[in-house]
Amino acid sequence: MILVVIVNYHSQPLVCACLDQLKGLRRQDLAYFVVDNSERPDIDSIRSRHPDARLHRPGVNLGFAGGCNLGLRYAVETKCDYALLLNPDVAIDDDFIAPLVEALEGQPAAGMAGPLIFEDAAARRLWQGVGRIAWCLGGPVHRGRKPPQERRPMEVPFLSGCAMMVRVEALERTGLMDESYFLYFEDTDFCLRLIRCGWKVLLVPRSHLLHAQSSTIGRNSPLQVYCLSRNRIRLVRRWAGGLSATIFLIFNLTVKVPLMAVVFGICQRRPRLMAAYLKGLVDGWRVVAVKRPSAGNEAGGGGFCERHVLTNRVKVGKAHESLRRRCDP
Repeated sequence: MILVVIVNYHSQPLVCACLDQLKGLRRQDLAYFVVDNSERPDIDSIRSRHPDARLHRPGVNLGFAGGCNLGLRYAVETKCDYALLLNPDVAIDDDFIAPLVEALEGQPAAGMAGPLIFEDAAARRLWQGVGRIAWCLGGPVHRGRKPPQERRPMEVPFLSGCAMMVRVEALERTGLMDESYFLYFEDTDFCLRLIRCGWKVLLVPRSHLLHAQSSTIGRNSPLQVYCLSRNRIRLVRRWAGGLSATIFLIFNLTVKVPLMAVVFGICQRRPRLMAAYLKGLVDGWRVVAVKRPSAGNEAGGGGFCERHVLTNRVKVGKAHESLRRRCDP
């Protein structure tokens, strides 16, 4: 059984459309779990149009990682084989699920698989392909805009949380997502923990999706800019070596900060975005709890994320709601 986990944040029409497309695949092995992170209930249409979907409303905005973790835990409890984390703003052309399942079943050492993802625009440019980790530049970097020629599943260092299928068995060793990221880079951190525990992360070129970026939170919103700025630094501090982190700090101060000042302050004339970027920069270096999980943290009982993050779920949710009110106009 495959549990499809979708996090809703004031995007009910998108969630309904996504579920419609999934059911159009006519697969008999799918179950649906929708988490409503909205400040006010935003599930009426979902409940009426898709009564078979299990709906969960935590009462506070847990962020992407917190919402996904509710679904992942349910997948473990119900003994599903796989959990498919899926953004509601994807467009499904054909059965992208079958190649992912085939890849995971063909490689028992693989803990996660994901599709090629293209931008949902006229150009249809590649958004997720074969990537690499460049810590001096801040972590995950995508290679080019052309799909890979190789058609077989390829081992990669990270995938996007937009669409990733996770082997539920792997969660028993790696734990869940780190909810303290709230938005952005929690998926890369999750992939790195899987790999550290000995699992492979696969990109499956025969599977593909279309994605409308940041359609729910808003592109270039203060919250998005803040989280990207802060979490990139937290990811580097947790996973990169001291030299790489130092080089990245120098790169940030000498290149990124002046560049963002030009883009946000002069070109776009949006000083709130620059303020959000600087706040994220400061908070990313100020936060202490960025220790890389050790093998001991990850083994047994849900691992690092289960013990150190999920117990503070409501606190994290309320803190980020306060942040949203400060960042957003």
